[in-house]
Amino acid sequence: MRQATRDRLTRLNNKRRIQEYLDIAGETQASLAAKIGVSPQLVNSILNGRGGNRRVIAALQLIGVPEKFLFAPRRQEAA
Repeated sequence: MRQATRDRLTRLNNKRRIQEYLDIAGETQASLAAKIGVSPQLVNSILNGRGGNRRVIAALQLIGVPEKFLFAPRRQEAA
């Protein structure tokens, strides 16, 4: 399996896991965004493995999301 495919699968799995934590906490992406003063699109970009807004990451960690799910795998450039 190619690295790009593995990275995509990891991001998808991480998004599902983060969504489970949101569901358990009784939050939606939109409600979390409203609570911390960011757009729902920004929260969604973090769930999709794009971006790294500290406020969103901190809020997700407060509801119990482990750090390992919050950062997308980075493709390693060939040296």
